[in-house]
Parts: sequence; structure tokens; C-alpha cells
Amino acid sequence: MGQIINAAPDGSLRPVLQRVGPAELAARLEAHAAWLQALALPEMPDPLNPANFRGLDLRGADLAGADLSHANLGRCMLNGADLTGAVLRSANLFRTALAGARLQGANLRKALLIHADLEKADLTGANLEKANLEEANLRKALLIDADLRGANLEGALFEKATMDGALLAKTSLIAAGFDRASLAGADLHAADLTRAVLRRAELRGADLREASLRQTRIYQARLDGCDLRGAALQRANCVDTSLRGADLRGARLEHAELSMTDLEEARLDGVVFSQTGLHDANFRNAQLAGADFRGADLRRARNLSREQIAEALTDERTRLPLF
Repeated sequence: MGQIINAAPDGSLRPVLQRVGPAELAARLEAHAAWLQALALPEMPDPLNPANFRGLDLRGADLAGADLSHANLGRCMLNGADLTGAVLRSANLFRTALAGARLQGANLRKALLIHADLEKADLTGANLEKANLEEANLRKALLIDADLRGANLEGALFEKATMDGALLAKTSLIAAGFDRASLAGADLHAADLTRAVLRRAELRGADLREASLRQTRIYQARLDGCDLRGAALQRANCVDTSLRGADLRGARLEHAELSMTDLEEARLDGVVFSQTGLHDANFRNAQLAGADFRGADLRRARNLSREQIAEALTDERTRLPLF
């Protein structure tokens, strides 16, 4: 049972997915349920699971509400499968194909999804807390109100994904890609977005307090009204981006690039702008009390008034605009 190994045309050995019918699938689910019950018995610690789902072709299968906790579904083909409300706690979904799968409200807490293909999957309201989705493909996936707190999403791809209202606090998103993704109102408090790419991403109203955006590439993104208090943006490349009304109090922007960025009505009290690129940055009505412009070049900044400068910190290295 499981994978069959056949010789490929080039002579190498490659696994061939095994298709199972409804009767066999039902039998495996029943065996898995019995195994889960045995796990709860103190006199039978860690019994072997007789139901192995690894490498099965389960495209379009109806697994709605199924309890697949701790199941081995590695390298399965589950494209288009219905896993609505399914329980997949601590399940092994390594390199599993889940493109277009329905996973609304599914429980994937602590699941292993490294290199999984979740393109166009619907994970609305799913629980992915502490799951491992390193380098997973989530292009065009729906993750509205999904819980990803504490998950590992390093190198994952979220191109055109919809993640509005998602919970991503303390999540590792190092080098993740968010090209044209929507994260409006998402909770990214203390998330690690180091070296992530936020090209044309939508993050209006997102919570980015104390988040790490070091060396992050933010291009033509919308972060209007975001809470970035205490965020670390050192060496971030934030170009042609809107931060209107955003709160950046206490944020660190040393050596960052903010060319053509719109900071109108932003809270910038105490922000460190040392050696920050501010070419064509818009400071109209921005609050700058205690902002640190020592060593900054403000000659090409726009809509920066004398009154704003008077409230900020400058030194002999600061290059001021011509008023």
C-alpha cells in the first residue's frame, strides 16, 4: 500500500501516485480513526498507524470534516479535494499538492506543509497556528481571517493571495513574497519580514508593531493607516509607497530608502532617519516631534515646513531643503 516505484523514461526511479477508490479510502479513514482512539489509551503508547495515505491520488476527494490528525499525507495529490472543517493537526503534508483544495475552517495546527502546493486553495478561517509552510506555494490562495500565529512561512510565496484580517503575529516571514497580495487589517505584530518582498501589496490598516522589516523590499505598496510603532526598517527599500496616516512612532529607519514615499499626516515622532534616502518623500502635515534627522539629506523632500524641522533633531550633517 502507498507509493509504487516505476522506472521513468530516463532510467531513474520515480514514484507513481496510487489511485484509490471510495471503498478503500473509507477503509483507510476507518483504520486511521481506530489508531487515533488507540493513541488515547495509556496502555498502548504510540501504536503504529496502519493507515498510510502517503503518495495517494486523492484529487477531488470528499474529506470534509475528516479527522486526519497526525496522518501521513506526504506527496499526496489532493488538488480540488474538499477538506472543509477537516482536522489535520500535526499532519505530514510535505510536498503535498493541494491546489484549489477547499480548506475553509480546517485545523492544520502544527501541520508540516514544507514545499506544499496550495495555489488557489481556500483556507478562509483555517487554523495554521505553528504550522510549517516553509517555501510553500500559496499564490492566489484565500487566507481571510486565517490563524497563522507562530507559523514558519520563510520563503513562502503569496503572490496575489488574499489575507485580509489574517493573524500573523510573531510569524516568521523571512524572504517571503507578497507580490500584489492583500493583507488589509492583518495582524503582523512582531512578525519577522526580513528580506520579504511587498511589491504592490495592500496592507492598509495592518498591525505591524515591533515587526522586523529589515532589508525588506516595499515597492508601490499601500500601508495607509498602518501601525508601525517600534518597527525595525533598517536598510529597507520602501519606494513609491503610500504610508498616509501611518503611525511610525519609535520606528528605526537608518540607511532605509524612502524615495517618492507618501508620508502625509503620518506619525513620525521619534523616528530615526539617520542616513535615510528621502528623495521626493512627501511630509505634508506629518508629525515630526523628536524625529532624528541627524545626517539625513532633506534637500529633495517635499512639503516639509520650517515648523516641522524645528521640532525635529538635526545636526551639522543634516542637509536641509531651501525654504
